[in-house]
Amino acid sequence: MRWTRRNTERFKQLTANVVVGVILLGAVALAGCDVPQSWHKGARSSDGDAAAVAAASVTPGTPIIVPASTAPVVPRIVTYDEAEAAFRSGSYAEATELFGSYVETKSENPWGYYMLGLSAWKSGDHQRAEQAFERALALDPKHVKSYLNLARVLLETARPADALARVDSALTLDSLSNVACRLRGRALGALGEFEQAVEAYRRAITLDERDAWSMNNLGLLYLQ
Repeated sequence: MRWTRRNTERFKQLTANVVVGVILLGAVALAGCDVPQSWHKGARSSDGDAAAVAAASVTPGTPIIVPASTAPVVPRIVTYDEAEAAFRSGSYAEATELFGSYVETKSENPWGYYMLGLSAWKSGDHQRAEQAFERALALDPKHVKSYLNLARVLLETARPADALARVDSALTLDSLSNVACRLRGRALGALGEFEQAVEAYRRAITLDERDAWSMNNLGLLYLQ
């Protein structure tokens, strides 16, 4: 009986020692782990805690990239007067960009597209000029100046037949336009219709007896 009690006491003592040992080993292992301090304290996750956790998990020597705050970019509003001032000063490339920005906010104004076409044409961008004049005419089919300047662009890009069609549309709207008659003479001359071209230039000079361009072109046509 004594032997049984004595062995039982020894077994209890041995069990207690094992439990204490396991607890101590667990504490040592936990202390050696790379666990953020906030976790030990039982703190809840928040924006500040997330930043601390992220910082703790970065390998030493690795640069931390903090995303910059991106504020919305508000586009600058370009006025018609501002763009026109650039055109009148002879800064045609700048005027092209300014009128390009202007029509983005005033897409219903045919004059904006007309001036965009005029600026692009004078800066040498025939494709953009043609597109702008066509857009102006889509908004206002009676915009005579867009027909005439589109005809100039088409003549410079070796499309006299297309230019003649635009000129005739302008003359339908304004039969007394000497500029339209002059451009008609140019288009007909490029197509080899010399007699009709002479007639068109004479008509232009009749409408404006000071039209030196028509006189010059008519003289060149006679030489040919």
